[in-house]
Amino acid sequence: MYQHAQKPNPIDVVQIYYETERGTLRAYPDGGEELSESMGQYLYYLQSIGEEALFSQAYQVVIEHFLEGDFIKWRTESTSVDALVDTLRIVEALQLAANRFDNDTYEDAARVYLSAIETFHNHQGIYVDFYDWEYDIKASTVHLSYQNIPIVQQLNYDKEAYHSLFISAEGQPFFSEIYDVTTGMFEKKEEVHLVDQLLVAQAYLALFQRKPDAFHQWLIDEYMTQGELKGRYNRETLQPTVEFSSLAVNGLLLEYLLLTGEDDLSRNVYKDIDSHLKKLERKGYENVHIFDYLIAVQAKEIFLSN
Repeated sequence: MYQHAQKPNPIDVVQIYYETERGTLRAYPDGGEELSESMGQYLYYLQSIGEEALFSQAYQVVIEHFLEGDFIKWRTESTSVDALVDTLRIVEALQLAANRFDNDTYEDAARVYLSAIETFHNHQGIYVDFYDWEYDIKASTVHLSYQNIPIVQQLNYDKEAYHSLFISAEGQPFFSEIYDVTTGMFEKKEEVHLVDQLLVAQAYLALFQRKPDAFHQWLIDEYMTQGELKGRYNRETLQPTVEFSSLAVNGLLLEYLLLTGEDDLSRNVYKDIDSHLKKLERKGYENVHIFDYLIAVQAKEIFLSN
């Protein structure tokens, strides 16, 4: 059983429940993989609240336990594979930290990692999911939810190809999420994960500067009629396939609503997140994935800063 301070702040929670002795972050308080995904989310949060010293410490952990040459490994365990989404998140955090903390070292590091992405993930101007430097093999898949558009736009990317990709992915209302560059086809899974859908919707917003109409309308209608969004839905029937929502879904929903100017709904979702986090303060965090937790507290920080 883990003990925690009364009403801990997010840094307390991370340090008490998720941080290992060497500073990496485990997936759950009782174990799980230590991923660069989590480090990137934590770095983003730390710069957003101005924690310069902790940001520096966390980035040093990335250097010591995830960096191999110019690549950021997707996990601490033995691997020669990086993940586009994780590297781009860390790059974004470094760029923001360079500006916030007036530290060019972070900007220099971000350029190095972006150069590796541009060289090894690029397939005709579209950036694929993974690269294995030991075997010099890159993935053929493009998860649209991995595309951090503001960072991709800093690379040598094919604007028309990206526009075509995201327009082709639009559905009624759900996006197709996975594109194969070798076949030119989308993989359409029967069950959709709302975390992925919301990430694609945010990427769509960044790319076109407009809402994805069908998805946006479904999202608003579903929340208004049901009072919450579940974690997964059937693509054809639009019915939920699970009974649970999640902190990650609500966190990404809050970010999306803020981006689209849905102020009234965003206040409701903020209250849902705040209530959920307060319950965790009382009950503990044993079954909470750090991905969910960090997305939720980051969304809360964005809401409060607005």
